[in-house]
Amino acid sequence: MFSWSVIGKAAFSKEIVWSNFTYWFFLLILLVPANTAATWFQNITSIKLGSILKKRLLYGALKLDPEDIRHQGAGQLLGRVLESEAVE
Repeated sequence: MFSWSVIGKAAFSKEIVWSNFTYWFFLLILLVPANTAATWFQNITSIKLGSILKKRLLYGALKLDPEDIRHQGAGQLLGRVLESEAVE
């Protein structure tokens, strides 16, 4: 967004100011580490949230009363497992 604002200011100015292009060039160079850092942060966050979700699912599964799920078939239980994998 900043690079587009610099280019827009340069395009609408009456004369060519080379400092605007230098500023734009440095903003473009900074995009690579910024995207790398954002991707790394997203990966770390998704791993941590995934582990928290798995722990909660396991805790909930261990707290189930066997009498409450005895009437469910193997297909329903398998469906629950597959849905929990889809969330991951």
